Amino acid sequence: MARDYAQGFAQAGCEVLFCHEHPLAGAENWEVLPFSHWQHAHIAFNPHVIMDVNANFDWHAGGLLRAHPDTFKVLWFQDPVPIVMSGQPVSWRGRDLIYSLDKEFDQPLYQSGAQKVRRDGFCYDARIFHATGTPRKNKAVLVGGGYSTVLHAFPNGGPLLAVLEEMFAAGEPMTEAALDRLSEQFSYDRADILIRLWLYVVRNMSARWLCELSSELEMEVDIYGYHWESNAAVQPFFRGRLPFGSPALAQVYSEARYTIVPHSFDLQSMRLVESSACGIIPVVYDCRHRAGNPPWNPSALWYRTKEEMRLSLTQEPAEAPQRISQGRSYTEFAQRVLADIHAQLADEGKSPQINPGEAKLPESRQ
Repeated sequence: MARDYAQGFAQAGCEVLFCHEHPLAGAENWEVLPFSHWQHAHIAFNPHVIMDVNANFDWHAGGLLRAHPDTFKVLWFQDPVPIVMSGQPVSWRGRDLIYSLDKEFDQPLYQSGAQKVRRDGFCYDARIFHATGTPRKNKAVLVGGGYSTVLHAFPNGGPLLAVLEEMFAAGEPMTEAALDRLSEQFSYDRADILIRLWLYVVRNMSARWLCELSSELEMEVDIYGYHWESNAAVQPFFRGRLPFGSPALAQVYSEARYTIVPHSFDLQSMRLVESSACGIIPVVYDCRHRAGNPPWNPSALWYRTKEEMRLSLTQEPAEAPQRISQGRSYTEFAQRVLADIHAQLADEGKSPQINPGEAKLPESRQ
């Protein structure tokens, strides 16, 4: 993903340095202790902008590395990482541009002291994910992890999971009132219920329903991703793992008619934007009560119950699925970031120094 962002900024006309960690030869650990190669590369390149997804670099560096006050830092939060969810104040810089995947991360970021939080969703590589005109089979696919690690993180969560499964089977949405009630009843943090446990239930029960509908609809079903190996209901339909952002994944989306998109609170997942760019029909878990009603609403089919999923797998949306991916390429994301930087420079009364020119992507450290 990081390399894709680098390519996006290069295609937007920026000179880009992609600097990342490499495993020590013959070892599993990474060269994260001194960060000397990053410091040398940073000094030599002297960037106007640094991009850091989830503030991972600052986090792993223990706050020891600082950017020059004039340097913009693009900090895009896609996951509930500690710096977002801890509730502790953060020493944000004046030129930190903070982006959030969805509203579930907005409030913690503001509570940490962020003055402005911008919203942006996952991106896709338009060179790989696009319609090919390949004849489609009567097939539905689900691409994504089974999140079974949640069971290890919450070993005593059985009673709560049982209630969540009952709610999902009945088509009940996860409202704020339901979150408050469950948090009080089971003494679990609201964020853990919504972002981890409910997500696990939505993902796994959706996969189970899809597999159960295969014979009824006389439809092929393929499940790809991590942590499905131990799921007995899914096992006969499990086809292994696919590399993120790969041509092999694009081919899967180009050959099937439907894809199931089971996210519990967000409508901006990478799987949704990549698949829709390929023209496959997305059958999306309906969490619009949390994520809002998207402008591309007619381009997808929606479900909350097994019957709604079954009906969706026999229908077509009113508008083309590709509308969902409009404006979501890595290059378009880079262009929005550059526009935000230029706007802040204008507010500061300074002339932009980030002028798109001939794109150049230096080789990363090998």
